[in-house]
Amino acid sequence: MDEVTYKRNINEAILSITSKIYSIEHECRTNFPYYREENKLKWFYTESCNWSGGHWASMLLMTDSKHDDNKVHVTLDNIFHKIKLRMYDSDIFTGFIFYYSYARRFEIYGRYNDLEIALEVADNLVSMYNKNIGLIPLGNECKVLGTDIHGNNLAAVDGSIIANILLYWAYDKTKKKKYLDTALNNLNNTIRIFMREDYSVTHMIEFVPYSGTIIRKWNNLGYSSDSTWSRGQAWFLLALAYGYRHTHNPEYQRIYLQALNFYLKNNNNSSMVPFYDLDAPMATLPPLDTSALAILAESYIIMLFNQGTQDEELLREIFYSFTPYIDSSMQNYILNHGCFDKPRNVATNADLIYSDYYLLSFLLHLKNYLSKGK
Repeated sequence: MDEVTYKRNINEAILSITSKIYSIEHECRTNFPYYREENKLKWFYTESCNWSGGHWASMLLMTDSKHDDNKVHVTLDNIFHKIKLRMYDSDIFTGFIFYYSYARRFEIYGRYNDLEIALEVADNLVSMYNKNIGLIPLGNECKVLGTDIHGNNLAAVDGSIIANILLYWAYDKTKKKKYLDTALNNLNNTIRIFMREDYSVTHMIEFVPYSGTIIRKWNNLGYSSDSTWSRGQAWFLLALAYGYRHTHNPEYQRIYLQALNFYLKNNNNSSMVPFYDLDAPMATLPPLDTSALAILAESYIIMLFNQGTQDEELLREIFYSFTPYIDSSMQNYILNHGCFDKPRNVATNADLIYSDYYLLSFLLHLKNYLSKGK
């Protein structure tokens, strides 16, 4: 397909998504959309901020800053008020929540109060760091809808991006070494503990907080204890991409390319959209997970911008793998065939708000990349 058509298809996808943000906001008002199952007419939403609430705030910020829509602005004010209530929680997800909300709003509007709030949350994450295991644990107040997994004795592979994304930003704003040191320790120990010899990753660990002794490793959202949960592999790639972006450490690049190669070689679907677990047997009719590819896409464009990858054909393949799943109708969903939690059968074929965010972010970065004549 020629370059003109390629760019036009990207623009059309961006317009389709941004138009849906208005309709989802109109439906959910000041609540937080979480997922919309394919056979349901409405979004499932929460009144209080869930772990992906920051992603929704960021999508609204994109709309608000571009269109100066007063209704969206009022919605944002209410959503930010609800998010602020979480700032002192012992919850690793505050990294995501406040990076995609308060930190992002500071970057757009320069409100000093937003900077102060986001930095306080970053300080709280630093205080959560456990030097015995070398990781930031989930925290005693960790909230993930549909599960009851929390505690200072548990850590997850995605913690290396959930917390780190805000810590990197805090370091960029202040140059205080504690933020970068905590983030890199968290990433390096994630590599050491969660990555297997073949560059796949496990999802969860339980450990003794006072000694760092690991009790067990398992997959909370994957097919089996020793399989590779697809979204976990994608989160790991995003963690490595951010680590490379902030350090240009060639070891992060090397591991990234090997972990990406594992994903590509073990994805049993005909497109780059994987099944929810890379090891799930075909006989089980495993659901697809477009959210895993959306997160991978975000990681890949970050690496490309920072010259950590060079394969632009793969970039094009990633984009066209999404197109069959992007909804072009007037219904209030964006990207179907996301799988949130197969073991508990929660939203196994759904539009997931965080995958919508990463898809939109990827497309905007891709448009910017191509507009510079790369």
